[in-house]
Amino acid sequence: MNAADVKYWVNQPATAPRFDNVSCSQCGKDCGPGNHGFSHCVDHVIPTNVRRINEEREADEAFERVEALRLYQRLLKEADWSYPMAQDHHKWQDGVKQFDRLYSLQALVDADGALWRAAAEASKAWAAPQPRVVTSTEPIDLGFMPGNGCVYVSKATGGTS
Repeated sequence: MNAADVKYWVNQPATAPRFDNVSCSQCGKDCGPGNHGFSHCVDHVIPTNVRRINEEREADEAFERVEALRLYQRLLKEADWSYPMAQDHHKWQDGVKQFDRLYSLQALVDADGALWRAAAEASKAWAAPQPRVVTSTEPIDLGFMPGNGCVYVSKATGGTS
């Protein structure tokens, strides 16, 4: 089969199943339209279970994303935006821990930092911490670094990774 033959068959429209309803010889279950029936339950039950498991996992992931977003928004409202200017070292340490948690959630639910910036502006804090937004992870040759002279630098934050 050459490339022209492959292109011909790939561009052919999908055909309708041969049978309106196929069934399982072992359990007698009707499985809907298809080109062939099933001899054993394993042939139709496992794909159905895998599909159901995948749908449940997708629903769980969507629920977790929504819950993470709600937690992130609540923590942004409760955050001590002025912690970098704290005179008390314990208050400063608490702020660092709080914002480490916010940074980890921000990576999951607020990649562009829009919610973060809105909350920081609403707090009216003078030195509010900024979100970490990575625009590129391309290696940048700094020329003076030991080793190979190349490190990964986030262009937005200036931090190395």
